[in-house]
This record gives sequence, C-alpha cells and structure tokens, in this order.
Amino acid sequence: MSARSIKTSASRIVSLLAARYAPPTHAFFQEVGDAVGVSTRRHADAVAVGLWPSRGLDIIGFEIKVSRGDWLRELKDPEKAEAVQGYCDEWWIVAEDGIIDVAEFPKMWGLLVADGKTLKTIVKAPTLTAKPLDRHFLCAVLRRAAENTVPKCSIDDKIAEAYESGLANGLKSAGTNRDHRLQEAERAIKALKEFEEKSGIEIEKYSEGHVGEAFKAFRKLESHWGVSKWLRQLRDHADSFAATARESIKALGIEEESKP
Repeated sequence: MSARSIKTSASRIVSLLAARYAPPTHAFFQEVGDAVGVSTRRHADAVAVGLWPSRGLDIIGFEIKVSRGDWLRELKDPEKAEAVQGYCDEWWIVAEDGIIDVAEFPKMWGLLVADGKTLKTIVKAPTLTAKPLDRHFLCAVLRRAAENTVPKCSIDDKIAEAYESGLANGLKSAGTNRDHRLQEAERAIKALKEFEEKSGIEIEKYSEGHVGEAFKAFRKLESHWGVSKWLRQLRDHADSFAATARESIKALGIEEESKP
C-alpha cells in the first residue's frame, strides 16, 4: 500500500471513530500523548472520554493499523502501547479488514474493523484496571482539547460581526436599488414629456386609461389595416395632385390667387 493510500485509509478510520464517539456522549481527541513536553514517551492515535455517567465515564484508547507490517510491529512490541493504555478503561486496535488474524490477537485488547462506512466489533475489549490520572496525562488531553476548541465568546463575536457586516451590505444594496429606481423614474418622466410635446396631448387632462386605450386601438388598427401606409400613400397622391394643378394653372395662364 502506498504512503498516500495509508494516509487516506487512516483518515477514514479516524472519521469513523470521531462519528462513533461524538458529543454529547463523548469527547474525542487525536494524537494524545502520555504527557506533555519533553516528558512525552508515547502517543495514542486517538482517545475518547465518556461524558455521561449513565454510560460510564470511561477513557478509551485507540491504535489505528492500516497495513500488515504496521500491525506486526505493534504485535512484537506490545509494551509500547502501555504508556497511554495504563490510563484507559478500554484499549482498541482499529484496522482495515484482512490485516489482523484474530488468532494472534492479544486478550487485553479489543478489535474494530473498518467495514465500509461503519466499524464492526470483532473482539470486544475487556475492561482494564486503569491507573489514576496524573497531571501530565491530564494536560496532554487538555492540550488536544484546547487545539480543537473555540471559546464561545469568540463565536459570539464572529456572529455579531457577520450580522453587522450583513446589515451594512443589505443597506448598501437597498441604497443601490433605490438609486436604480430613481433613475428609472426619471427616464419614464422624460419619455412622458417627450410624448406630450410631440403628440400635443396632456396626459393629466384625460381620464385615466383613455389615452392608452386610444393609442392601443390605433396600433391594432395600424397592424391589421396598414393605416400608416395608407396615410403615406394619401400624402403622396395629394402632393402629386397639387403639382399637376400648379402645372395646369401655369399652362392656362391663370394667375394664382395670392394667399391671405
């Protein structure tokens, strides 16, 4: 198995453990040492702490194995796990399927196997006699808790900040919409004034809707009967008739009456 595949497999198992030992029943931590600073000798891949007295306030330790070679090294040196295991009420090996032969499994450990999206119990972990917590191990657990905890006051501050930012953006957007509406209104008023000037019709002097209905009727009549085309033809005929009349008057020597 490649290094990338091993990392992916280990991450998947951690996710399954975190889901199984999630709040509010448990607090779950990764890479918990037996102490802090230079006193640290060993780390457990994960530790879950029970939070409900009705289910037992147990401390449960986990070692993750995703390759046969990794498991065999663990099996040859079982004392390695004791640094953290000594504080635990249960100790589990969590592995990919097919890596561990149950016949070779130590009696003091439990075995969980990753089966798709679940963890299957193969060997139930016996209850261990845990030694009292000391300050070093407690601080090791609390260090992991601090790394994954955001103070409630910080969350409240971020919520308030987001609310104020959202409110400001909302007001800005409302102002932009208001300006856009004003511009539209100004364009509409300008177009109305141009219509009144060119048509000679003052909209306010007519009852509501009559001008619009008349214009709509004209457009409909124009669409069906070609009124505009007929008017243009009438104009052209009138122009032609006037030109013919002027030529006839001129040919007959008739003086045109002066216009008043």
